[in-house]
Amino acid sequence: MDHLPPCIDSSSTQNSKVRSDIWGHFTKQEPYSEKKAKCNYCGDLIKYLIGTSGMRNHLARCKENPNREAFKRQKVLSSSIEVSVSYSPTISKFDQNASRMKLVKMFVNTLRREIWKLYEEEKAKLKMFLSKHCERVCLTTDTWTSIQNLNYMSLTAHFIDNDWKLQKKILNFSQTTGHSGELIAKHVEVCLNNWELKRVLSMTVDNATANDVGVQYLKRRMLSWNCLVLKGEYVHMRCCAHILSLILKDGLKEIKDSISKIRSEVKYVKSSPARFARFKACVEQEGISYKGIFCLDVETRSILPFLKLFYDSTLRISGSSYVTSHMYMKEVFAIGKRIRQYSESNDVSIKLMAMRMKGKYEKYWGNPNGINILLLIAVVLDPRSKLDFVNYFIEYLFESSMATELKSKLLSSLKTLYEQYQGIEEGSQSSQQESQLDDDDDDPHYMRFFLRVTGRRFDYISKLDKYLREDHEPYMSVDFDILHWWKVNSTRFPILANMAREVLAIPISTVASECAFSTGGRVISPYRSCLTPKIVEVLVCTQDWLKGTPFSILFDEDPKELDKFEQVPNSGRTDQLRENPSNLGKLGIRNDLLMFLETLIELSRIGRTVI
Repeated sequence: MDHLPPCIDSSSTQNSKVRSDIWGHFTKQEPYSEKKAKCNYCGDLIKYLIGTSGMRNHLARCKENPNREAFKRQKVLSSSIEVSVSYSPTISKFDQNASRMKLVKMFVNTLRREIWKLYEEEKAKLKMFLSKHCERVCLTTDTWTSIQNLNYMSLTAHFIDNDWKLQKKILNFSQTTGHSGELIAKHVEVCLNNWELKRVLSMTVDNATANDVGVQYLKRRMLSWNCLVLKGEYVHMRCCAHILSLILKDGLKEIKDSISKIRSEVKYVKSSPARFARFKACVEQEGISYKGIFCLDVETRSILPFLKLFYDSTLRISGSSYVTSHMYMKEVFAIGKRIRQYSESNDVSIKLMAMRMKGKYEKYWGNPNGINILLLIAVVLDPRSKLDFVNYFIEYLFESSMATELKSKLLSSLKTLYEQYQGIEEGSQSSQQESQLDDDDDDPHYMRFFLRVTGRRFDYISKLDKYLREDHEPYMSVDFDILHWWKVNSTRFPILANMAREVLAIPISTVASECAFSTGGRVISPYRSCLTPKIVEVLVCTQDWLKGTPFSILFDEDPKELDKFEQVPNSGRTDQLRENPSNLGKLGIRNDLLMFLETLIELSRIGRTVI
């Protein structure tokens, strides 16, 4: 560490002890009340009203000072060295990098403590809310891998809050030791026990054998907890977006070569202005009238509406900030109807593609026994549809015997579920009613006492019949908000409203879990993979609980674009994504389906240029 250069002897006599070495280069001047000092080199008078910084600056620019350059490098008065017993103030050179590292260490330790504290506080708040205000939750889960080959599992709870707003909160984002079904299920069980969540309505997972095994394990455990509705027969929800991806993958094998050639042609022509100019010259030479790069043939034009149906459907069912369970029948059955139509097409290529898709569709959605009844009940709870609308679609899509069986199962499950929720409602009110029976002077005929002793109850079941018999809400209403409708009518149909509050929260896609990860390759960003698994969980969960937004702390995405997608459940959202296909990667859609959708967008743009 550099010290001040040697000083020049001063003949001045000082009345008090001088603490700074700077006085070896200055002489105090009388009267001392004016606080002036004379430079021993050039004789200039310098004031020292507050401190000695003015004199130090003068030495750095004094031309007569033989050590002027040394003073220029000495900016501040400080010392970070270990001092001896006899302390001697010194001046050290400022080191920006060293100072930064000291600040970082100080902030890291403080932030680590505060983040942990905030995580525990927010977890306690959410845990209390779920225990007091949520009878049941719906779950989505998925597993991923970091660049360090660490397996992570995300578990997300979906529920509708007291204000009838759909919420999704990440409960768990932790490391697992593998992707096997039973291992994942045990991990979920530990998480549910940690959160003291026993009542689960559904679990939405990808279509995979491991997930089938895991859900069956959890179903057995939850049955022992006596907390499942309809005996747990419909707790397993398959991701609709994943099934759509499988159907498309099979169908596109028939036109894979054509799509590859079109993509290669577009890429080649657009790769440079010279190639595009040569292409235009060839078109003009052949006398072809055109407005775009090339004209689509009849086969390609006829297939676009069919493929666009899958594209739009995928966008609609992949939202997580609005309810989607009541969309299931409309989306799935509409696709099945269109597949059947195209399987009878006169165009051989389209017919073969549709036949491939039909086989995969029948495997997952063509068998009435494979349809999740809770999703049909969600459609019944849509006041624009109700039971007669669902029955009409069932009769249209299935053979008579299968349709009759499915309608009977739906009605029976609807009544059973209603009675189960009715029992919950009565149980929650029993203690309050009993406390009022003894002191209620407004019941001179002891009607409440009679109902309690005889075991009879008010005719709640008529509320279900009343709801089903009432007129439908206008189906074409663009601004219809199903959650708002149930909020307004919850006093008229209290038990049905409790059913709707939980059934409508069922997600039919696992996109909410997947947006916790980088969607490019199911791999956590390398910028955050260096963190410990527990710190990753703390950061992800805390950010989700505080903001409820996608997790930019793990990967680089534009929150504004994600918010646009999440908040627009109508056709406007489809238009935004169609114009910007890169946003599709933020939906958690599989890469093979994403590649197809981008191809379809390119074909659609080309199609709009056809004469």
